[in-house]
Amino acid sequence: MNKLIFTFLLLSIFSHSQNKLNLDYLYPQEDLIIEYQDEWGRNNYKKIIKEFIKSPLEFGDIVFLGNSITRGGKDWSKRLNYPNIKNRGIGGDVTDGVLARINEITYFKPRAVFLLIGINDLYNNSPTVPSPEYVGNNIVKIANIIKSKSPNTEVFVQTTLPIN
Repeated sequence: MNKLIFTFLLLSIFSHSQNKLNLDYLYPQEDLIIEYQDEWGRNNYKKIIKEFIKSPLEFGDIVFLGNSITRGGKDWSKRLNYPNIKNRGIGGDVTDGVLARINEITYFKPRAVFLLIGINDLYNNSPTVPSPEYVGNNIVKIANIIKSKSPNTEVFVQTTLPIN
């Protein structure tokens, strides 16, 4: 009986670690270069993605997705006194960065996604800056991908602050 329990525990641990390993495909590869990220944003992106891998979303979460404005809210569940809100903001992130990491969002089928992204595309220190149309199209693309891969998820697109 003890051997059976021990074997079951080993299989459970192995299965759990295998499942965690199998989720790696949901996240961008470390060597990914995102064109419109500046150097600081690129380094921060890689650092925060590692944090996300260690603490993946759960099915049915509410996700705040975006850049430093979102990240700055820290624990949105505590701030809003509502359970299961996860912060997926990354300081310095751009719309292409969200597109590169959208698989985690769509895999876990959140109840809702609050998206605030785009300001860093237009106002950062990268050598090239995309057009406002490019950024707008990417925001629509993000919302459409979420809706097509997770049809029951409500998507709320928040506005980007205007800049000159």
